Amino acid sequence: MTTTTPYHALVKAASSLVDLDTINAWSDRKDVSYEELEAFFQKNRLALDDVRQALSQQCEVPLEYTNSYFAKHLDELQAVRPLARIFSLGIVIASEHEDLALAVRIAVDSLELANASRRGGIVLDFLLGNAIAGTAISDVVDLREKLKEPERKYVITELARIESQQEPLCDIVERDKKWEAESGNNDVETDDLAWDCTDAEYFDWLENNPLQVEVELSEEDKQEMLAAFRSIDHSQKRVPRDLNDDIDKRGVAMLRMLAIDLGIRSFHETHGCYPASLELLKEDFPSASVLDPFTNAPFIYQVESVGEFSLCSAGVGEVQSFSLESSDQLYKAEPEQF
Repeated sequence: MTTTTPYHALVKAASSLVDLDTINAWSDRKDVSYEELEAFFQKNRLALDDVRQALSQQCEVPLEYTNSYFAKHLDELQAVRPLARIFSLGIVIASEHEDLALAVRIAVDSLELANASRRGGIVLDFLLGNAIAGTAISDVVDLREKLKEPERKYVITELARIESQQEPLCDIVERDKKWEAESGNNDVETDDLAWDCTDAEYFDWLENNPLQVEVELSEEDKQEMLAAFRSIDHSQKRVPRDLNDDIDKRGVAMLRMLAIDLGIRSFHETHGCYPASLELLKEDFPSASVLDPFTNAPFIYQVESVGEFSLCSAGVGEVQSFSLESSDQLYKAEPEQF
């Protein structure tokens, strides 16, 4: 008898979603009416309730050390993939209704999905989870100026919890190596992963691959990704460990900078000025970390003028200095307007 895990329940609920053409059209910035979008959520209300129920448990990828697992798991990922866009759309609709408390709860659901996608899985799952988290963070970045104190406090607390519940990348990498060795998948065909291709073919794949969360890439972003792609050891068909480390640290930095940004806004609302240093935020938000994961020193913060401040991560190596604003477009998954 097959054991049903929370992850299996998540995949089953995601597979039961209907009318996904509506979400695809919205993501592609096609003309979709507000009524059609709300009708989509009404049709899928029960399925989305089941998704949230699965995510509320200790949801993790049930990895199988068999040669047939990889193909089956790709089908699972394809079923789960639309959830990031659906949550993103839910945030937009809740914001339109001025229900910001609901909007931030949906964003936390999306971050739970990101954790569930990487927990227990292989490096492929880690990369998907990181992309989902980036989309959720981008959505909250768009909302941050509208949020009031209750929503800000809720998000700050939840971001710290989400980070604490992320499975360490080192555990995922070691599991990936063990899975390849024991399942015989170390020579897995790379057609689905598109590691063995020219630069032009790689970006064609990036536009159309069913596992990819839709993004719009600037020329600068493309050049950064090309540099990362060229650094891959194609003979081993895996992303170098240090590049995965950079991807992971960037995700953690985005979580922390979002919490700090919201904390700075709350501090300003309470005290009438911005904090002189990030350490002052610890008094009101003890759970928030002000340390940049790239340097283990405080993030780069400066009060520039009345009503303005800057916050960024130093980055290292291939990951240059970045802020919430400069990373935002990389994860855009929805139109800004209907």
